[in-house]
Amino acid sequence: MILFLGIALGLVSSFLGIGGGVFLVPLLPKIYELTAHEAVVFSLSFIFISVLINSIQYQLQKKIVWTIVLKMAPFIIAGGFLGSKVASFVPGIYLRIFLALFLLLMSLSFLKTILSFNDKNKKINFVANLHPYFLGIFSGVLSGFAGVGSGVFLNWLVINNESINPKEEAPTVNAMMIFVCLGVFISAFVFDPSLATKFIDKVGLQSFLLMIVGIILGSNVGKKLNAKNLHKLRVILLTLITFSLANLVFYEILTS
Repeated sequence: MILFLGIALGLVSSFLGIGGGVFLVPLLPKIYELTAHEAVVFSLSFIFISVLINSIQYQLQKKIVWTIVLKMAPFIIAGGFLGSKVASFVPGIYLRIFLALFLLLMSLSFLKTILSFNDKNKKINFVANLHPYFLGIFSGVLSGFAGVGSGVFLNWLVINNESINPKEEAPTVNAMMIFVCLGVFISAFVFDPSLATKFIDKVGLQSFLLMIVGIILGSNVGKKLNAKNLHKLRVILLTLITFSLANLVFYEILTS
């Protein structure tokens, strides 16, 4: 199970650029006995490995738009730190409600993008119109607070950015996600140093290594897909994934 989850994580991260938290946060508590806060931090541990591997390989191909990444990076870290701190005081049920609502909102936003594929003026340079302080902090807070959202939000951002071509979208988001994870890690382990021990005890070294193997396998497939002209497919998949997971989380809230 954990190997296939790693393959899925590597694939969606390298091809879709969504990090993988949308899968890991809902699924990890079903595989291991984790609290909502532990699920957030543990999922970002796996995501960090995935986006780091992807970013190194994408950098060799020179597909990352670093001018945008570095402009937002300090504020992404600050947002992740803040979101993780706030999440530690919020009951798990509220984290899940927020997650479901956010995923539903993003699915509707991606659907709007699909409907405007033929609109030549659909792309707007959000980085020029919105201050990177806001964009970075907001994306960091999303991930630190709910463990998912920053990859979805950043994907929406780059898809609608006229300075980024489709083959640079997923690579650029992967690089941004490195800083998202760093912000959450700094906060989580500063305020709860025992999380490292809990991670080894609950996940186990064997599962961790299997996840890494899966990530590498999935990443290789995802990078090959990203090299093809599949921009429309990416946005359609983002729409379906976010909508399906929103409904799944809503169902779990109502039946719990």
